[in-house]
Amino acid sequence: MPQIAIPAPSLPQNHDAIYITNSSNRGRCVHAIQNFPSRHKIIVEQPAISCVHWRQGKWMRTIGDEWEKRSVEARLRLQQTFKKLEDIPSDTRLTKQERKQLNKFVKEYAFWDSKGTNAHIYRLASHINHACARHANAEQWTDSAYPNYITVRLVKDVRADEEIFINYNKGHMPFGCPFCVPRSDKPRAENKGNGSFG
Repeated sequence: MPQIAIPAPSLPQNHDAIYITNSSNRGRCVHAIQNFPSRHKIIVEQPAISCVHWRQGKWMRTIGDEWEKRSVEARLRLQQTFKKLEDIPSDTRLTKQERKQLNKFVKEYAFWDSKGTNAHIYRLASHINHACARHANAEQWTDSAYPNYITVRLVKDVRADEEIFINYNKGHMPFGCPFCVPRSDKPRAENKGNGSFG
């Protein structure tokens, strides 16, 4: 009698695959819930908020406008997800200083799409910390087409509770790889998504 191939169960993603903790010197950290093999897409998600990429020019910085378009409930959810947004008002128009704070937040937490035109903040992926190419255990792809999904794929086997790291692909950063240099108390730099898996 011929045997019928039974497909392997799919591995979990997103909230079923990772959890987020606080670090004493790197902000928040993303960890695997269980063991996962290399090449597993551990996170696939849409952005929580997007704006024109900040390098398009000062007059194009739109994160303040995008914030004000959101409902109060949506702003509160973003504040619960990102501690750095706690001081941004959820129920009033933004001041010039608050807009500057939002621009700084975007530089620290956003991935830009492969065309480099838009910056996207993700509830899960934006908490992944940097490691050098040798020590990163994941890579990311940010889709230029709406709805601008980010896919975080493992490039190494990962054990349960292991932190997920990607290489931000940015030359000069105010901190280094946590495995290669002493850890810095400086804030994290922007995530640079070049839209490819390398």
